Amino acid sequence: MANTPLTHSDSGRLHQRLIRSSLRTMVELKDRNALSVSLGVFDPRVPDGVVIEHVTADSTHAMVLKVGLKLIMHAGAPGKAYLAHLPADELADVLDRMELTRFTDNTIITRDGLLRELDRIRRQGYAVDNSEYVTYTGCVGAAILDSRQYPVGGIWFHGLLQHVQERGIPALGEQVVTAADRIAANLQMNQYQKRIVVSFRAQEKDRGARPRKQVEIAGFGPPRPLSGRPDRGQGGLGGFDKPLRGREEGKNARNRSKSGAVIRWPLWLELKGP
Repeated sequence: MANTPLTHSDSGRLHQRLIRSSLRTMVELKDRNALSVSLGVFDPRVPDGVVIEHVTADSTHAMVLKVGLKLIMHAGAPGKAYLAHLPADELADVLDRMELTRFTDNTIITRDGLLRELDRIRRQGYAVDNSEYVTYTGCVGAAILDSRQYPVGGIWFHGLLQHVQERGIPALGEQVVTAADRIAANLQMNQYQKRIVVSFRAQEKDRGARPRKQVEIAGFGPPRPLSGRPDRGQGGLGGFDKPLRGREEGKNARNRSKSGAVIRWPLWLELKGP
């Protein structure tokens, strides 16, 4: 079944959450590898994508992508990573409507060739752009997946092809897959933190008490797989009916608020991968 299309307001909120969940990781990747890092989202109905955030490497030869730049799905690492994680029926529909335009000698322009490339991306977890959109440039990227393993965006390194190859494409691929998993985890954590606060306030209101301070999360739930990528660490969101242990005003607190409300909600488990 195809994913339900987002409304304009829904997609705007998702983009903002993606940026907040990604920026710190993007800066760390940029500093560690001296390569620019970008964040993008895609719309399979068009089908194309757009850059929503970018951090530029501290180098005289660094590549700069402007926020708002259009992304081509079949001729770039993030777009191919996104396509590789679409459900089969939705992928077929997108490919039926996609024009496989040639941009360089390395651009994939046949459906069979693109399907083989997508199979390779699924196996290794990341995508590579070997001067397929702009000559002498390279990218290594991965899709950001939601809790249903549906792609919601992409993150990628980019720079001169020589510089990308010097860092080692497998090493960059491992880093960008780990980064995409971390961003996905941040997205889900932010969503559930908000729900915990809402639940906490609602329970106090039900008891006739004045809503009090937010509770800082310090609890953990049972793990479940976060990513369907091969050879990744297991971890993710888990929920069970156990009171949340929190802190109020910087002091240790019991699982009950001052009004006596018990806080119960899905809790967070950190990633166990590298």
